[in-house]
Amino acid sequence: MSLKSLGSSIGDLEYGEAEFARWVAEAMPEQGREGWFVRAANEIVRRQARAAGVAVEGLLFGDGERMDAPALERAAGEPHALGWLHQHVGAPKRRESQAAHHHHEAKHPAQATTTQLYTPRWVADILVERSIRARATDEPATWFDPAVGGGQMLLAAVDVQHRHYPGRDPGDVAGSVGGCDIDPRAVRVARTSLKLRLAEMFGRRDSRAEALIDSQIQCADGLTEAPPELKPSGRSDIVITNPPYMGARSMPEDLKRRLRDEARPYHRDLYAAFIDRCHDLSDDVVAILAQQTIWYLKRFEAARADLLERGALLDFVHLGTGVFRTLSGEKANVVAFVQTTNVADASRSQSPATDFVDLRDLAGAEAKRLGYLQLQDSHTDGTDPPKPATRRRLKVEVFSDIPGRPMAHGCPAPLREMFGKRRLRDVADIPGSQNKTGDNGRYVRPWTEVDESELHTAPMEAEPSLDTDRDVRDPADVRWYFYSKGGRYAPWWGNWDSVVDWSDEATDFYRTNGTSNLLASEYRFREGLCYTDFGGADFNARWMPPGCLFDMAGPAIFPRPEWLEAGMQPRSRLFALLALLNSSPVRRLLNAMNPSLHYQVGDLRELPIPEWDGETELQMANAAVELVRGYRMLAAAVESSPVGEVVSVDQPARGESLAGLQRIEAELDSAVCDLYDWAPQSGRAPRGHRYA
Repeated sequence: MSLKSLGSSIGDLEYGEAEFARWVAEAMPEQGREGWFVRAANEIVRRQARAAGVAVEGLLFGDGERMDAPALERAAGEPHALGWLHQHVGAPKRRESQAAHHHHEAKHPAQATTTQLYTPRWVADILVERSIRARATDEPATWFDPAVGGGQMLLAAVDVQHRHYPGRDPGDVAGSVGGCDIDPRAVRVARTSLKLRLAEMFGRRDSRAEALIDSQIQCADGLTEAPPELKPSGRSDIVITNPPYMGARSMPEDLKRRLRDEARPYHRDLYAAFIDRCHDLSDDVVAILAQQTIWYLKRFEAARADLLERGALLDFVHLGTGVFRTLSGEKANVVAFVQTTNVADASRSQSPATDFVDLRDLAGAEAKRLGYLQLQDSHTDGTDPPKPATRRRLKVEVFSDIPGRPMAHGCPAPLREMFGKRRLRDVADIPGSQNKTGDNGRYVRPWTEVDESELHTAPMEAEPSLDTDRDVRDPADVRWYFYSKGGRYAPWWGNWDSVVDWSDEATDFYRTNGTSNLLASEYRFREGLCYTDFGGADFNARWMPPGCLFDMAGPAIFPRPEWLEAGMQPRSRLFALLALLNSSPVRRLLNAMNPSLHYQVGDLRELPIPEWDGETELQMANAAVELVRGYRMLAAAVESSPVGEVVSVDQPARGESLAGLQRIEAELDSAVCDLYDWAPQSGRAPRGHRYA
């Protein structure tokens, strides 16, 4: 089958995750969900059986009154309809568990309740087709899914088996697939969906095929229990899955303890433990849809290294967010990857290039699917096809010099070559232990709500300059100090909205309370740079005047005194570094090293910092000072910004000032690009400044 026919059911996907989901949410009663599920499932089964021309005996989910709804007519014509129903009926329980976890720090009660997400059909199709291509033989494969859910992966496997090997009978096709799940209802859904799909394919029901499905789709823990024997080896040719996602912090204690004892170094997330298990169960290929973090974050470094030793990474489709329509925000930031497991196969042990497909900048499942299809005929010589979807063929060895060896496929070669040279940790301290009050509701306030006589007015009095060495290490005897807590996109200057209580009573609490952390004395009230930890794609650093403090959401960077003293002027290197940090090469490097929502202190420490001469340093520093002053002036027109007297700036003057600042930023960015020997291609510009 041509890849261009993949995901031809996108309209069905949109229906299943949008219109059908809305109908379930509206029609399902608050009480009696299980009984309602049985009625709806039975109606889907009846309609699918009628369309295939077969009887329903043995397929119904139980007794119940008949149900009639327009939504069921269309859903009944889709092989994945029962899976959609299963997911959407479970949504309220998932929300309840998530709410308890996030608002009350309660552990999730069970992995089955909180982690079920039905894989989009087009993604399952991609994984199935690419895993077939990855095999070294044309012989029919066996497939196993250790977290089968509603059966979406195995439905795709059955389809591809039928297309690739048209002479096989229903029993042969059914005998090639197996799976397990800890949720009995999910197992029933998967079995029934597969039986109905085979009946549709062959125009009849087959008792041998259905018996094989019942014996090979089991209610069991795919992480620990023995799988059904699809092959004499006890393993399967291809193991394919969308595993459950649950970080160690969220797990029930018994699960957390079990993974810590038995699954290292894959114990930090449930999905990672499943990836390890997939490799153990596969004779040839694994094909997995999972969170991207295992390929990027430092806490998965050992697991990542182990994975790259276990087989060749052939396909890496970076889907990003928005793949699951029923999830809001960026809770699932995912990659679909295919990897060999037979490392003894000499023909594939020579580290072939990986096909990296990047769909992160496309919004929504339909756009991602179309972007994927448009790339299939594009060039693969390592250059970028048209934005925003890209395709590159790279050997994973090119990431070896990047600390932690993340799959930084979006990092251009000139920037990759900067690793191994000077890094930010060589010239600056980036504290990994910031202040944490443990009770922000009590100890953090908007600055406008505190008594001015008890407020240290650092940002109001601050004036950026290269030739003044002003370091307030012995602050005034007041209670409240301005607090860097991240905030909106505001490079150069801004986000001084909050103050923190620094009275003796408060600091004693930070020191002694179990969930607090008192900032180390050497980092208090010290001039430096700070940044927004939560960034997405637009890293933004700003000047932190002396007399301020910072927490985990607004970490700080302090150039070392000996490095500053070697600069052209007392503070020229401080502001030159600020210029560097707000540049497009730095954003590209940080996002390539770690494309998650949070900029990790460890990644900042490893950021490559080019050398520069004295003239360049002064040019960068002067431009940065001008930008700090300019955005500070714009902030002065915002009444809630702590910059002293609020000034009146009419719209034409504001626009003219902003245009001038943007010209300086563009010229400065070009100068920094020259330092990195990299010319950025056109792409998405950073967000507009908070005070623009």
